[in-house]
Amino acid sequence: MEEVNKRVCKSFWGNSPFDWAWLGSVGNFGGILTIWNSKVFQKISDWSRTGMLVVNDRWVEEGSDCTIVNIYAPNSVAQKSELWKILHSLVRQISTASLCIIGDFNAIIEESERVGRAGYWDISEMERFNNFIEGSDLVKI
Repeated sequence: MEEVNKRVCKSFWGNSPFDWAWLGSVGNFGGILTIWNSKVFQKISDWSRTGMLVVNDRWVEEGSDCTIVNIYAPNSVAQKSELWKILHSLVRQISTASLCIIGDFNAIIEESERVGRAGYWDISEMERFNNFIEGSDLVKI
């Protein structure tokens, strides 16, 4: 998608109040779109780099700040490993108590999650992904 604007977001979200942040596609990386209820979360700031969109919000009901990181990981094992290192560092730097990392990780936690590519999976890639999750003190849900 070349451009995301309010009309495009409204077609996904409907008539409820919303805000959004968008990272356009770059090369083989697809774009990333994050939309949220603007009565629940009020955007403080957002920033991006290839493969991730980070939105810092104020969680209105809780009266606290939170960070949402939306991921679109590359297929390349080397590029994914680099993304895990960047995310690990980011998790350590984030000062908000509430952090949610979502998106398409292009990785699996266990063999049973593999869809497609029948008969092939890279156990070392799976181990690197699990090491990133555990080493960053994240919770799998």
